[in-house]
Amino acid sequence: VTVEIQDANGNRLSGGTHFIKVTMASMYGSSVSAVFVGATSGTITSDLNKTWVNVEVTDGQAVLLVRDTKAETVVISVEGVAGSAGLNNSSTQMLTFTPGNPKSIVILDPSPSTQTVGQNVTVTCQVQDAGGNLVTTATSIFKVKSSGAAVFSGKSVGTILAGQNTSAVSVQAAGGTVTLTLTDTTAQTVSLSLEDYNSLGLTVTSTKNAQFSAGTANKLVILNGTGDFALTAGTASPGYTIQVQDQNGNPVSSRTAALAVSIASAHSSTGKFYPTSGAVAGNEISTVN
Repeated sequence: VTVEIQDANGNRLSGGTHFIKVTMASMYGSSVSAVFVGATSGTITSDLNKTWVNVEVTDGQAVLLVRDTKAETVVISVEGVAGSAGLNNSSTQMLTFTPGNPKSIVILDPSPSTQTVGQNVTVTCQVQDAGGNLVTTATSIFKVKSSGAAVFSGKSVGTILAGQNTSAVSVQAAGGTVTLTLTDTTAQTVSLSLEDYNSLGLTVTSTKNAQFSAGTANKLVILNGTGDFALTAGTASPGYTIQVQDQNGNPVSSRTAALAVSIASAHSSTGKFYPTSGAVAGNEISTVN
């Protein structure tokens, strides 16, 4: 960044010493990442690695070095200080930092991070430079994988090249981004990971989790002990486990249903049920002749 001391006609003043403050700020009023790191002409009289510096200008010109790890546009302004406070300070310039070369592929936080089975989770992957900036020119090809029964059913950004409706899709980024739809009918935690499909040398260690939870209670299921069997009079049967499930067969742990359990018998003997869990153990809950 070059700053000149000029006369009223725009001519550089080559003599004398002037004191100025140079500042970088956002055009939107937010903070910026850019900092001043040195000077090749003029003398910085304040601390480096800040968004502003005080500079002693000799021979009418100072050349300052600026560094930024974020892709952004900053506004550079200047003002006279100390004995140079009367200088016109209306001059500003804009400086734009663009993303570097692709360095890594990153999975952003799934949206939502917890979803009901059968509903969609949005999974977005970005091609980023070493500073974590989105590389909007990237069209990288890579693979996105999910664990368990979850599958990638579609996309809204980028292209699915292979594997749609499976747990591993080969994709191509558009504008440095791939956005996929993830679905699952099993209540579980799904691990998301990446693979450098085309051996591009990009870092693909980014991982995220998406949680699918059970849906609303839909049915009661006897998990064991079904079918006909013979018992000796006075002895207990094997334990029956009855589970509240959603329509996809996932246990609904939040539902506390009142159960009506019946016994069908070809004879006139009496059967009784006594719960071992889910109610007060030992209390009779049903008697059917």
